[in-house]
Amino acid sequence: MTPGDLQQLFSPNFDERKWAPTVARTVESQVALLVQLKIFQTIGRFRHGTDIPPSIIEHVARRMGMESGSELTFPDRTLYRHRPAILKRLKVVSWGPEARALAQTTMRRAAQARTDPVDIINAAIDALIRHGYELPALVALRRLAGTAHRNVNATQWSDVCGHLDAAQRAVLQALLIVNPKTQKSPFARLCANPGRPTRKNLTALIDRYHWLETLPNPTTALQAIADSKISQWANEAKRLSAIELREYVAPRRHTLLMAVIYDARGQVLDDLTQMLLKFSRKIEWKSEQRLTEWYQKRHHKTDALIRALRDSLKVLGMEADPVQKVSEVETLFSSHGSRGPCAGL
Repeated sequence: MTPGDLQQLFSPNFDERKWAPTVARTVESQVALLVQLKIFQTIGRFRHGTDIPPSIIEHVARRMGMESGSELTFPDRTLYRHRPAILKRLKVVSWGPEARALAQTTMRRAAQARTDPVDIINAAIDALIRHGYELPALVALRRLAGTAHRNVNATQWSDVCGHLDAAQRAVLQALLIVNPKTQKSPFARLCANPGRPTRKNLTALIDRYHWLETLPNPTTALQAIADSKISQWANEAKRLSAIELREYVAPRRHTLLMAVIYDARGQVLDDLTQMLLKFSRKIEWKSEQRLTEWYQKRHHKTDALIRALRDSLKVLGMEADPVQKVSEVETLFSSHGSRGPCAGL
């Protein structure tokens, strides 16, 4: 504990120091009360006297006017006597059946979309604090999270496999067969990076797309599963080899394979879409260049026609012999690209 931590987290305010004598008679007992109060405000639960850092006791004792608190010890019976008063002051309900039920419900809900136990535990902690319940020991939360994680996963794996027929299961199982010559399996190809979406790699991407289309369609089987969990399952499977994945129980094995197929299909579609966008942008750029060139050529032709019309009007407006006018007009149009006598007329 740094001095800043002690000052910020474990300094009882005026109201708390005024409240302490209403619960405990002696100064030593008041220090014990305030130490537990500040600890509960910080971590949401009580600690045994032997687990409290001496620096916290010393800091609170000095705040209560004692010269030193390093010799103070707090038996557990003191904690039990002070606990109801602290909970009442903070308007917190002690850990019990209601709090446990809330934690279990929250964990089951979190486990529907998350696989990391830390995320599941944090969701339960947030719910307990939000509803004003005391937090249990971390080991209890880990145990509850493990149970929720196992039960939800088992149910989800069973549901996914329920959408697969015998033929689809056989295809999935064939993905894990290792070729004795190449020592590679179709599963390794499934997990391999398809490469950058470039024009050179376009044929390989199209071939991969058609190959993935021959595998079981994961959309229906995984429609009830959150995308975040599908992604986590796919990442879990990609860290395994085909031999390791074969050791998993069938429902889990098939579900992880479906998650990898789902992820691979999404990736190849993204890559092909990027290629299509690149081609579209290139076609658009070329079209703009050609349109600009066409406008420039059209502009030159229009200017030439306007000049020819202006010059011909000048010739026709001259006071000269008609035959001479016709001759000059023919000369004029010839100079502008006319293809015959008076073709422009």
